[in-house]
Amino acid sequence: MRKTSLTRATQGDKSNLFVLKRRSRPSVSDESDSNLVTGHRWAWYVLSFFIPFCGILVGLFLYDQDSREVRQVGRNCLLTGFLVWVVFPLAIAIAVVLVMVLTAISFLGQAFQPN
Repeated sequence: MRKTSLTRATQGDKSNLFVLKRRSRPSVSDESDSNLVTGHRWAWYVLSFFIPFCGILVGLFLYDQDSREVRQVGRNCLLTGFLVWVVFPLAIAIAVVLVMVLTAISFLGQAFQPN
C-alpha cells in the first residue's frame, strides 16, 4: 500500500513549487511472508541439501518474490539444490573413475613386474 503526500519544495527562489512524494511501506502480509521465509532460512537450506528437487522448486518460487531477502533465500536454495543434484554426483563419478584408473594402473604394474 503506497501513501502519497504533497510537500513544499524549498529550493532557492522556487518556494511555491510543490513536490509529490511517495512513501512505500510493505503491507502487513508482505512482512509476515518475508519473516516466515527468512526466519526459517536454514530449514529451506537443509531441505535443499537433502531433497534437491524440492530445493529447486522452493528456490524458483521464492526467487520470484518482491523482497530482496526472500529472493536471496530463493537464490541460495536454487544454488544448493543445483550443486547437490548436478555437481556433486558428477564429482563422485569423476572420483570413482579416477580410483578405477589408478587401481588398473596398479594392477598392471604388479602383473608385468620384471623378475
